[in-house]
Amino acid sequence: MIPQLLEIAREAGCRDLDSLGGILSESRPGSPSPLSRILDSGLVDESTFLEKIGSRFSMPVWDGNLPADDEVRRAVREAVAADVASRHQVLPIGFVDSEDGERHLLVATDDPFALARHSLAVRNIACPIRWAVGSRQSLAEGLNDLYGVGAGRFVEILQSREGSPEEMLIGGEETLILDDSGDEEASVISFVNQIIRGALEQRATDIHLEPHERNLRIRYRVDGVLQEIPAPEGIGALQASVISRIKIMAKLDIAEKRLPQDGRIHMELDGRTIDVRVATIPSVDGESVSLRLLGQEAFNLDRLGLSPSLRQSIDRLLELPNGIILVTGPTGSGKSTSLYAFLSQLTT
Repeated sequence: MIPQLLEIAREAGCRDLDSLGGILSESRPGSPSPLSRILDSGLVDESTFLEKIGSRFSMPVWDGNLPADDEVRRAVREAVAADVASRHQVLPIGFVDSEDGERHLLVATDDPFALARHSLAVRNIACPIRWAVGSRQSLAEGLNDLYGVGAGRFVEILQSREGSPEEMLIGGEETLILDDSGDEEASVISFVNQIIRGALEQRATDIHLEPHERNLRIRYRVDGVLQEIPAPEGIGALQASVISRIKIMAKLDIAEKRLPQDGRIHMELDGRTIDVRVATIPSVDGESVSLRLLGQEAFNLDRLGLSPSLRQSIDRLLELPNGIILVTGPTGSGKSTSLYAFLSQLTT
C-alpha cells in the first residue's frame, strides 16, 4: 500500500517523496493511518491528493454538498444513525443506482483505507453501500450540517441516560479543558464541550442558546453575523441539562431560574486560553444563555488583515498628534480588537 500511496502523492505534486517515505515508514501501533499521516505532513495538497485517490480506486470524490431535498436528507439520516456516523466518521450523502438497478447508499469517508473502521460502520447500516472520498474538513462540516452539532454524543446520552438530567451533571474545575479524546462515555459535559469547541473552530465570538417550546436553538456569531447551527432532532429533551451544565461551569446558581445571572468560565483548547463570559436571562420557554468567547492572544496591526490602502490610512491617522478615530460595527465585528491593535501600535 505504501508504494501506491507514494506514487499517488507524486502524481499529486509532492516534491519531497523521500521525506514522505520516511514519515510512512514510522508506523507503530496506535499511530494514524498512512493516508492521515500523508495529509498531516503538509507535503501534498489535500484536494488534489484525494482526487487522485478517487481516480486510482474508482471512487467518486465528494464535493462537500449535501442533498437539498428534505425527504432525501431524512432518508439518509434514517439509513445511518447519528452515533454511528459520528463514531466511525462516515457520512451518508445520497443514493445512487447501480448498473443492475439496485439502489446503493453513497457514504463519504475521509480515509478509504480504514477498513476496520468501515467494517464496524457497515454492521450498523442495512442497505448496500458505495463509498466516496471527501476531505476531513468537509466531512466534519457535513456531519454537523446533516445531524446537528454534537448529534452523535446527543444520541448516546439519550440511550445511556438512567437518572434525571440534573443527576448527570458534574461540577467543573477552575480551568476546564475542552478535550473529549479520553472519555468515550456519553455525557452532557462532552456534548456541551462539542458545542463550544465547534464555535471556537468557526472563530465565533458568541454562542446563543435560545429555548423554544419543543426545541433549543443554537446560534454562533461569526464575523458579526448570527448564524443558526443545525441541532440534533429532539435536543429539547436535554434543554434543561445543557443549560444547567453551562451554569455549573460558570459557577451560577442552577436552582435560580427566575432572575438574570452572569458569570465567567476559564477554558483551554489546544493550549489556548479562552475566557468565556456567560449571561442567562429567563424567557417564556426557559432560560436563554449567551456566551461571549474571548481569546487571550495579543493582536497588532499586522494581524488585522487590513488592505494596503487602509493600512496606510490607519498608519497616517495614528501618527497625528491629536484627533479621534470612530470604530463602529455590530457585536462581534472586531471593534475592540481593532482598537487594542491601534493602541499597541501607539505604544511603539
